Amino acid sequence: MKEFIIETQHLTKQYGQQKSVSDLNIHVRPGHIYGLLGRNGAGKTTTMKMLLGLTKATSGNIKVMGRDIEKYRLEILPQIGSLIESPGFYPNLTGTENLEIFARLRRIEDKKRAIQSALELVNLPYKDKKLFSQYSLGMKQRLAIALSVMHDPQILILDEPINGLDPIGIAEVRGFIRGLCDVRNKTILISSHILSELQHLATVYGFLNKGILLEEISSEALHAKCANCIELTVSDAEKYTVLLEKIFPEENYKVLPGNTIRIYKPHETAESFSRLAAKNDVYITKMQTLQTSLEDYYMELKKRGAVKC
Repeated sequence: MKEFIIETQHLTKQYGQQKSVSDLNIHVRPGHIYGLLGRNGAGKTTTMKMLLGLTKATSGNIKVMGRDIEKYRLEILPQIGSLIESPGFYPNLTGTENLEIFARLRRIEDKKRAIQSALELVNLPYKDKKLFSQYSLGMKQRLAIALSVMHDPQILILDEPINGLDPIGIAEVRGFIRGLCDVRNKTILISSHILSELQHLATVYGFLNKGILLEEISSEALHAKCANCIELTVSDAEKYTVLLEKIFPEENYKVLPGNTIRIYKPHETAESFSRLAAKNDVYITKMQTLQTSLEDYYMELKKRGAVKC
């Protein structure tokens, strides 16, 4: 088995003088969920389109299952399922009827079994009478995922599959994706501009900003690096921060709304911060230890720039 099922080497996409993706090196191992994270315009969709051959790279190489995508595109692409933009489903047909059309186009041999299996995966009924035009946004996304897995590919490339869904829809789609990886042993590359959506899903993260890969890191290593922070809600945040800077000048903190102060990677103990408040007539109404969020970690990465891998 190849070490990486998807690998890019110095992948670059340039439009005129603007680089949408710059010198990108990502490494996706078999059986993992790789979360490609970044703001809108970070280069996530462009990267995925290059992986699928939908747009040509300016320079660099792409290997999928150990083979060059340029040379072996016709052999590789049937092993990939994708959701890049909303599929062109017919609004006046049911979900099953829509999948039947795509199954014929893809020349799937056992169409009925493939469609039933895909719909079962996403909890949509087979031969339901409801038209696609009557589907909720969540049902439409689930049907799109069913389409991407209907031909039983080894790899799934999903661009913002939970964008716009309500909390229940997000939880459902997360469950489907987790099942595809854990039960069906699929390798999944998934993107999102809302970092928290992938926090409990991805096994590896790639942080993108303006087309540059800031860092590629496993979920275990990320959790270890997201050192605890201490959050205090006090009676007078302004007075307490003056004390912090005077007594504990090495501490890195941020003042939040509601007289709340978050101290990152604290050098001192929670007891020390509590004593500092008590000695100076500042009252602490709440104190808790938190993990640094993905959002905060990403913002810190942006400040520091790309990490050498």
